[in-house]
This record gives sequence, C-alpha cells and structure tokens, in this order.
Amino acid sequence: KGINIVAFEPDPVAFICLQFNIESSNLANRVTIINAALSDKSGFFPFYIATKNADSSFIQPKSFTEIIKVRSYRADQFMQENKIKSILFLKMDAEGFEPEILAGFGRRIDDISFFAIDVGPERDGLETVDQVKSMLESSKVRIKVFSDYGKRKFLNAYQETREA
Repeated sequence: KGINIVAFEPDPVAFICLQFNIESSNLANRVTIINAALSDKSGFFPFYIATKNADSSFIQPKSFTEIIKVRSYRADQFMQENKIKSILFLKMDAEGFEPEILAGFGRRIDDISFFAIDVGPERDGLETVDQVKSMLESSKVRIKVFSDYGKRKFLNAYQETREA
C-alpha cells in the first residue's frame, strides 16, 4: 500500500527540477506533483519570480525578475475533490505565504497529523511564526519552534488527539 505524496510547486523552474528528481529517483509511482499552489482561494493569482535568492512567492519579495499567473487551489476543496481523508505530514516552505495556505485548510486542518513549517522572516522581512502558531493552537496541536540562531526559523507541530 505505502504512503502517497502530493507535492505542490508553483515556480515553473523549481517544478521542472522537482519532476526530474522524482523521476530519476524512481518515485513517480508514489509522488504526485502539481505545478500550482495551495492557498485560501482558488483561481489564478500573481506570483513573483525571484530565483536569485530563492524567494519566489505570492508575497512580493524585495527583488524579483518577473510576475506570472499561477493556479492556486483552496486546500480544503482540493482535499474534498481528491477524496483525501487525512494528511499524515504537511511540510511547507512558502516564502511567507504560510498563513494563507493554513487558512485554506479551514476545519480540515484537524485532519493533518504532523506539521513542519518554515516560519522565518520571508514576508517582507517579517516572520510568520506568530500567525502560524495562533492558527494551529486553535486546532489542538502541540507546537515547538526551532531556530538556527540565524534568520531561519521552523515550526514543528502535531495533533494531540492523534496517535503517532
């Protein structure tokens, strides 16, 4: 049976790299990759390409080379349409867009067992740690924030009601 992985990558160049890595690792039968984003809204939205600093995001970075339109799915609707009952592990590095992605899960956030989220200062130089913590605290999760004493900060969390 195994575990199925769904990976969203809105940046077209990063998507090609992800696709290559999955295919060359013989994981194509277990990993579904989608050249789109998760969000709190479905549709097409401006996405800022900032390849030089790996800052491409829906949040406008300080410097970018291009603006493209990227498909976005509201997370809870994507789960419903694809008959996803639960998510074992959600890993996010959305360059400051983490609160919008979590908001898009709505009440389905309770169907996620474990979280690993980059909450560093990527939203116009501000961290998303406080927003993310407040969104998760309301959904019965235990939270731990880690920092490498540089600019990076990560939040790990798990549902108290779930068994590991």
